[in-house]
Amino acid sequence: MRALDPDGVEGKAFFHKRCPEHRPPWVQTVRVSNDDGESIDYCPIGDISTLIWVANLAAIELHVPLALAASPDAPTAMVFDLDAGEPARTKDCIEVACRIADLLKDMKLKCFAKLSGKKGLHLLVPLNTPDVTFDQTKSFAKAVAQVLSREDPKHVTAIMRKDDRHRKVFIDWNQNDRSKTMVCAYSLRAELTPKISWPFDLQHPSELIPTASTARLPGVDPIAALNSARQRLPASL
Repeated sequence: MRALDPDGVEGKAFFHKRCPEHRPPWVQTVRVSNDDGESIDYCPIGDISTLIWVANLAAIELHVPLALAASPDAPTAMVFDLDAGEPARTKDCIEVACRIADLLKDMKLKCFAKLSGKKGLHLLVPLNTPDVTFDQTKSFAKAVAQVLSREDPKHVTAIMRKDDRHRKVFIDWNQNDRSKTMVCAYSLRAELTPKISWPFDLQHPSELIPTASTARLPGVDPIAALNSARQRLPASL
C-alpha cells in the first residue's frame, strides 16, 4: 500500500492499494483477495526500478501488511504498536518496549524494534510458521498489553479509547489484523522534515529519529532475521 502525496506533504494525502493500470510492463503485480472477497492487484516492490517508479508517483510512505501475498491469512509476525499520548514521547515508548521484550524473552521469544518515524515504535515478533492465525496473534498481543497496563496503569494503557491515553503509552494490539498495514522499515514519513521508520537495537536504544538528511544505513540490518526466524507463540502467558 502506498500513501500518495501528489501535492506535497502539506497537501491532502490518500492511500492507494491497487497497482495502476498505466504501470510499466516490467512492474510485477500480485493478486490478493480482501475480507470482502474482492481481488486487488498489488505492486510488490522487489527491485530498485520499481521503488524508483513508485517514488515518482509521489508515494512517500510505503505501508505493508503482516502477511505474505501467498498466505494473507497467516501472519509472519506479531506486532506491538506503541503510541505515546501527550506529553509522553518516544523515549517512553522505548522504555515500555524494553519491558515487553523482557517479558517475551522469558517466553523464549525474540523481537525486533523500529521507530515509527513519528513518536511511536513498532515491536515485531517474527513467527514465519504457516499455521498461525491473526486471531492468535491479536489475542496474545492483547494479553501482553493488559499485563503491562495492570503492572503500570499510570504510564501504560491497553484501552483503545483516546481519552485514556493522556500521558501514557498505548500498546495497540489491534494492529494484528488481516486488514491492517503499518509503515515498513526504512520508509520515509510524509512530513516537512522527512523522518524515517528506523530499525534499531533495543539493547542500544536511542530516541533519535533519523531524517532523510541524517540517516546512515547500519553495517548490519538490526531486523534482518525478521523474515526468517521461526517461532511459535506459547499457549498462554
